[in-house]
Amino acid sequence: MSGSRHRSDGRPAGVLAAAALLTGSLAAVLPAFAQQDEPPAHGQHGGIEAEPAPPAGSGAHEHAMEPAGEAAAEPMPELSGEPLALAELERRTVEHNPEILQALAAIRAAEGLRRQVGLYPNPTLGVAAEEIPLESGRDGGKVGGFLAQPIVTGGKLRLNRRIFEQEVERAAAVAELARLREINRVRLLHAETVAAQQMVELRARLSGLTREAVEITGQLYNTGAADRPDQLAIEIDAELAELALADARRRLEQLWRQLRAAVGDPALQPRRLEDRLEEAIPVLGREETLQAILDGSPEVRFARAGVIRAELALRRERVEPIPDLELTAGVLDNREPVFPGGPAIGNELFGELGVRIPLFNRNQGNIAAAEAEVERAEEELRRTRLKLEARFAPVFADYLDQHDTVRRYRDRILGRAEEAYDLYRTRYGQMAAAYPQVLISQRTLFEAEAAYVEALARLWKSFVLLRGMLLEDEPTPQMLEDSVLRRTPIEIAQ
Repeated sequence: MSGSRHRSDGRPAGVLAAAALLTGSLAAVLPAFAQQDEPPAHGQHGGIEAEPAPPAGSGAHEHAMEPAGEAAAEPMPELSGEPLALAELERRTVEHNPEILQALAAIRAAEGLRRQVGLYPNPTLGVAAEEIPLESGRDGGKVGGFLAQPIVTGGKLRLNRRIFEQEVERAAAVAELARLREINRVRLLHAETVAAQQMVELRARLSGLTREAVEITGQLYNTGAADRPDQLAIEIDAELAELALADARRRLEQLWRQLRAAVGDPALQPRRLEDRLEEAIPVLGREETLQAILDGSPEVRFARAGVIRAELALRRERVEPIPDLELTAGVLDNREPVFPGGPAIGNELFGELGVRIPLFNRNQGNIAAAEAEVERAEEELRRTRLKLEARFAPVFADYLDQHDTVRRYRDRILGRAEEAYDLYRTRYGQMAAAYPQVLISQRTLFEAEAAYVEALARLWKSFVLLRGMLLEDEPTPQMLEDSVLRRTPIEIAQ
């Protein structure tokens, strides 16, 4: 959302101009006080010595337009180079974030399992010996080889593959969840860091204002135009402004460290971030946004694939009692003589075909468990949708609140705060208002600008979550472990 209250470089206009406005007014007022009375002795009022104020028209107004507060303040953390775009941070996140890379590896693992469970059983090649005489000197016995091959029936291998196709689908849903969640985290930290950049600039300029005010209040006190409480109050304000500036700098550094960790790229160095806080945010409808989340959420996709997987696993358990064939064939060299002292019988072929009769074990227990698993998976899908609706409600409410807050600050509060400051400054220049009133209106303007920046950051947070399927801290390793490792004993045996 754009507005006329802010400069094109993203820095608030009202507070940035405050130093120039205040210093110009005071520079015009001080000479008048200086001509009325001689300054009291230093010891008489216990005041502090100050540099004389520059005369009116000597360039004080122009000098105040320079970053006078920043020159005396501690330097900001170095944010050099071209502004870093959010799209570049997202690209690096996809390339370097370990959560995303782990999820992609899990897809490959599920694809490998899908291939494995559909492979046909290997044949068995062996050596057979029968009727070997134990007494020496006797001919006889049978020696040869055989080949055994299980024949899988009932479409079991085909069902195995279809089951693990759903495992691949669930692993893909987990990967999409990880990608969206980590991208959301980067977007949220980007918005917070941009807001922190603006807060550092606001705090630095307020600190410069208060230091200017300390000098000018000292001169007013020495001319008898200000009381000692006024001087003490502005000195306290200056100290508090310095503390707030230091705190803002530390927060900016902390957010940059968090942002670098979220991206997962150790080579990422702090740079000024592209300011997108005031970009127009589309107005979202409640029902349309909720339906888009329910339709596109990777959590729902994961649960839906779980239902299909459970139904296929039930079919697999029901065909398990269909017996597989066990086929064996071989050749034996029969060394037994045809008649005593005659030639050996020679080579003989043999074969076996067997089935395991499901007389006692018809897989009843596994079938019952699979039926219960179908019911559990269906309820899990319903629970996931209800959970998303519950998470949606407070996020959308916060989006509406922050949207209204930003609009009110932009269209009503900021303009009035700046107008009040301008009026007090003008009246003070005409010696019709007290200096503390100018300071109070200046502080009110700054606080309004700061609250506006914070509201923009909170609005972006709710918008990112609504467009990012409400994913912020949802875990993936447990889901991944569940999707890959929870398999039936039949599938493992294959």
